[in-house]
Amino acid sequence: MADRLPVPRYLLSILLACYCLQPLLAQVPAYDGARQRRPLSPADSTAINLLISRGTAMVNEHTDSAMILLNMAETQSRSLGYSDGIALALMGRSSCFAVRNETVTADQLLDKAYPYCIHSQQKDKLLVKWYRTRFISYKYSGRTDSAMATVSKVIPIVERLQDSVYIINSYNHIGSILIDNRDYKNAYTYIRKALLLNTPLNSDKLVSYLNLGYIYAQRSDLDSMYRVALLAYEGARKLQTPRYERSACLLLNKYFLDKGQDRKADEYARRAIALIDGNAADNRLYVYRVLCMNYKNYKKYTQALAYGNQALAYLQPRPALRADINHLYLLLAEVYHASGNQGKAYDMLMKYNQLSDSLNVQEHDKTTGYLEKQFRLAEKEKEIALKENQLLVATGKVKNRNIWIAIVSVSILVVAGIFTGLYRSSRRKIHMLRQQREIESLRAMMEGEERERNRIAIELHDNIGGMLSVAAYSLESLKDGHYSPSEQELFRKVDDIIGSVRKEVRRTAHTLMPDVLLRHSLPEAIRQYCQFIEADTGLIIDIQQQGNFEQLDQHIQLALYRIAQELIQNILKHAGAGHVMVQVHLGKDLVSLTVEDDGVGFNRDGPTTGRGLQHIERRLLAINGKIAIDSEAGKGSSIYIEIGAS
Repeated sequence: MADRLPVPRYLLSILLACYCLQPLLAQVPAYDGARQRRPLSPADSTAINLLISRGTAMVNEHTDSAMILLNMAETQSRSLGYSDGIALALMGRSSCFAVRNETVTADQLLDKAYPYCIHSQQKDKLLVKWYRTRFISYKYSGRTDSAMATVSKVIPIVERLQDSVYIINSYNHIGSILIDNRDYKNAYTYIRKALLLNTPLNSDKLVSYLNLGYIYAQRSDLDSMYRVALLAYEGARKLQTPRYERSACLLLNKYFLDKGQDRKADEYARRAIALIDGNAADNRLYVYRVLCMNYKNYKKYTQALAYGNQALAYLQPRPALRADINHLYLLLAEVYHASGNQGKAYDMLMKYNQLSDSLNVQEHDKTTGYLEKQFRLAEKEKEIALKENQLLVATGKVKNRNIWIAIVSVSILVVAGIFTGLYRSSRRKIHMLRQQREIESLRAMMEGEERERNRIAIELHDNIGGMLSVAAYSLESLKDGHYSPSEQELFRKVDDIIGSVRKEVRRTAHTLMPDVLLRHSLPEAIRQYCQFIEADTGLIIDIQQQGNFEQLDQHIQLALYRIAQELIQNILKHAGAGHVMVQVHLGKDLVSLTVEDDGVGFNRDGPTTGRGLQHIERRLLAINGKIAIDSEAGKGSSIYIEIGAS
């Protein structure tokens, strides 16, 4: 079958023009959003946005109060014709109903908000929020597949945004969604992206730290979990954000239980409880349930039962919390069973089964009601469509004047589109040719450098290394003679010098010769190199890998191996670090390398004048790679490399 020819851009312009003028030609009125009663002043929009912001922040912990504020915001937005305010208020109200497990109403409110989002001047930003709210509705109703489908839809929209603050916030939300779905590998990728883009201490940075803590906890990497949890705890205290401080305390409680430091663990448990909002039942349930689980996992059954039963004592039977209470029943049944109290374990298990049956019946009724409402809605839509069609037929033909206006407009757009398309196409081809020549030149230069490296490495190892070995043996044979103390001291110094030179020659040859990649995978080659550096310098280097690197292109493997060498050498020369972490990750279409150290750091905003970074940037240019640097004086550095794997 023949390949399809690419569609010229000027034809796309023609199609777009015809599409845009279609309402005029068909005399069908376009969507005009909420009609403004009077011009919207900045004071009006600011007041409404403040109501929405406060209401949205209270959705989880003060749902009823949040609903009042969001209803007020929607009413004021409609009276002023403020479309964005209507969309945001509807989405906030949808989140309130989702938290209450009233998912049918939540979905209906989102459906109402969607037209306002797609017709907004801030379409992309509102759509990102719309998809996030849709995910919450899917999450609370247990529709996992639908929830994950929203992630694939929202990612391209986020990538189009130019607002770094909004991108950071969106990456954090995507990471949280993936964590909820237990896709920790992809969640880690997006949260790391958020951290690399985010410099100042703010709420988004705290969310990134906490999400990383949850991921490290799932990987049983509790030392890394402690590091980010402590950053989140100190940052939350500085910003005075109790909800993030509370979450950090729960992670720190888990860490100190693992280390056997029960007193410290209990301190953080008490601190987390002290930070609970007294009016938020679901918030209290979450804290006590996590503490119950933490102490149960480390066989502290007395404390686990105390926290679990405290949660039950405080809670009132609210419909929105029934599923969470049911999980608590099951957790307490497991704790009682592990502690040997089988009677109590049986009682909790019976409560769990009874509530599970009730929830299943409720879910069945909810699903049936939802399907009935959808059927009635579809019937109404058919009736409306029939009436609209009758109205269009009754209005007759379009006036000739409008037809001529449309024809002239389309003709102008067609001519402009053709010339614009041809001009841009020629400019793009010239740019692509220049870029391709530059990349080919860089690749040829790198291949030449690699051949020269191999030649020098062989020369060092076989010739100079051999000559130094002969010199060392010869000097050893002279030691048996009778010499004065000063002559013996001279022999010792010369022997030390030859030994140092031999060691340096071996190190240099090992650095220059990449033949280890022919025998091992990229992570193993980097691991062997790091072991050599550790033995030679005492620097501690941790290696982490994800993915199967056997099929990865050799040019990419060699480039990443050289970049890892360059970064580690830079750390040795300039950072003064004691610990380095190297992560290599291979996904479906992407391979990444992350190198972090606890050294002196450097000013990331300054020009990259160092030869090491210049070499790395030149290598990445030749293979269409990207680099992101996160460093601050006195706080170490983190360098992230990203290359397409195919």
